Amino acid sequence: MSGNNENFAPGLMPRCSKHSERRLPEVLSATGYLKPCCYYSTSEEFEQLVEYFKDRGIDAIGDLDVNKNAIPEIKKSATWKAIQEGIYNGNLPKMCFRKCSPDETLPSTIEAKNWEAYDGKG
Repeated sequence: MSGNNENFAPGLMPRCSKHSERRLPEVLSATGYLKPCCYYSTSEEFEQLVEYFKDRGIDAIGDLDVNKNAIPEIKKSATWKAIQEGIYNGNLPKMCFRKCSPDETLPSTIEAKNWEAYDGKG
């Protein structure tokens, strides 16, 4: 996910983009899902991601299930593609802006101050 940072959606600076090859953003959960980022490792956050995509007609549960799909297939799924595109177009759950905002003052402890501005809902 490394790349040219000025191309990210406004209000978004993915932490994994700072680590290049040293850190992989995805997490293979004990429940059998390949989650796109360590911030979705908890059930509550993952449910938010699932609901976000469900509201957009995308089946994240089906797409990210490693018991039904091989990892290369998951990374070609509608959910994975939407996440990768969302980094640039901003169509991502609020959690992405909360945890990966360039305005965050203390990594992982203080939520981003500006994510509401990019949510479009305030």
